[in-house]
Amino acid sequence: RVLDVFQSAPMADLIAKLTGLENRECSALMRRFTAGCYSLMHDLSEEEKANRKNEVDAVWTFVEDEDKWGDEEQPTGGDMVYAADGEPEPILVAPPQPNVLTIVYRSDPGHQSFVKFVNSAAPSPLIDVTLTYAVNDNEEDGSDK
Repeated sequence: RVLDVFQSAPMADLIAKLTGLENRECSALMRRFTAGCYSLMHDLSEEEKANRKNEVDAVWTFVEDEDKWGDEEQPTGGDMVYAADGEPEPILVAPPQPNVLTIVYRSDPGHQSFVKFVNSAAPSPLIDVTLTYAVNDNEEDGSDK
């Protein structure tokens, strides 16, 4: 299985080396987006927000034709967008690119992500693998790195 590779100990070690953070738990999600697809950002209850810890998202994006994805003259959608509760502007917008790893540290339970609508100009499917790691950081464990 593909997700077994992404959820492996060597992959967790790689992400830990890249971020300098100790990974505790990992959840994985593999998605395929075609024209008409998108994902939603959902509301978290106060209890869910209170239980949410600092997290690192490692998102691998795979698309077939880099020249036609994200063209300003003919936008395709499919951007990974990170937003904060109550903020009108996104924190980060990552357009689809071939074989790209995007790493995002989320220290606020109100920071969430979604994938923008993929329109009919998209030249190929967009596939992403998202690994979300609960992490220990300096604030949580009191150590200096």
